[in-house]
Amino acid sequence: MSWFKKIHILGNGPSIKDFPLDIDGIRIGTNFSDAKLKPIHTFINDGKPLDMILSGEVSLEYPIVISTRAVEKAQLYEKKPKYDNTVIKFIVDFIKYDHLHERLGLNSAQMATVYGIKQFLPKEVHIWGCDSLWSDDISSSTDTYIPSKGCNSSINELWRNQWDYLISQNPERTFFIHGKGAPLLQSQSNVRW
Repeated sequence: MSWFKKIHILGNGPSIKDFPLDIDGIRIGTNFSDAKLKPIHTFINDGKPLDMILSGEVSLEYPIVISTRAVEKAQLYEKKPKYDNTVIKFIVDFIKYDHLHERLGLNSAQMATVYGIKQFLPKEVHIWGCDSLWSDDISSSTDTYIPSKGCNSSINELWRNQWDYLISQNPERTFFIHGKGAPLLQSQSNVRW
């Protein structure tokens, strides 16, 4: 493990366009992050994006970190694993907070955040492109590759509750939410926007 002052979690929401490319810190993408954002890896939490990478349908310029959930849901993983450091950097355990939801676990940005905290031990966690933190907008650049099934407001509420819990479990870190308004989260002393 390494210590870095800050990590940047690069979500796929419309506000990711506001990410300044000249900023310092470790960058961790989610799903099909734009290579211009220069992530050191991107976090894949679902089977369909992993299948698209393993089949060669989507090519990424950086390694991926995947969850055990992505492995379980992927159709191609057992048939065509490309397990080397140029494609799959790490496989990490999928996280689910049972007290918040018995079935649904963390989304890709939340998983990337947990991974980044464990891997790099940052003092600051900057969250970009996670528009559902301050709005009901769950549109994503990933929708270009995998059409969204749509969503109801209950998923936003679950995601915000998961963010609240994740942040509360890391009081020694400051979380900076970069977006168009105040995050719709519980008030916590280690959250800035």
